Amino acid sequence: MLVELPPPQYFARIDENNLVVEVITATQDYIDLGVRGDPSTWIECAIDNTIRHFYPKPNSGDYYDPVADEFRPSKPFPSFIWNNYPWPRGAWIAPTPNPGSFANGRFYRWNEATLSWVETFPYPVPYPVNDQGLVYGWNTEKNYWELIRTLDPDEYIDEHMHLRQPLVSVSTSTGS
Repeated sequence: MLVELPPPQYFARIDENNLVVEVITATQDYIDLGVRGDPSTWIECAIDNTIRHFYPKPNSGDYYDPVADEFRPSKPFPSFIWNNYPWPRGAWIAPTPNPGSFANGRFYRWNEATLSWVETFPYPVPYPVNDQGLVYGWNTEKNYWELIRTLDPDEYIDEHMHLRQPLVSVSTSTGS
């Protein structure tokens, strides 16, 4: 005889600031027993985002909005505002629209200090895509990466993916 189990339920525990500090799988009866603390601090959520909009991650800045009765991802920048319109049901947006477009191959990042978008793509330096020393660059007219050249033996790529050349020490000597 097979016993059909109910689908798992997920609950997020929130702190006094409504920040998510823990997510567990449990039943409502278990939560109501208070075994894991005050039942009013446990809010049901769903791993597939069907309950309260968003599946929160503990200790990541995700939080519960009691007015909207939904979880929200952490706010990426202080100036961003919540917009209920974008799919799936809301998102943090910048105070000014992102001018970037995948169609024109230009990408931007938000600069909180200036409250503006700064172009970051195409990359200002060639970008290596493999370990054989092949260097690619973004072709803005054709919108794809193309081979530029191979790395010279004394060149390398730093942790920020910038092309670098080793420092050359220059000694100066005075003739005697």
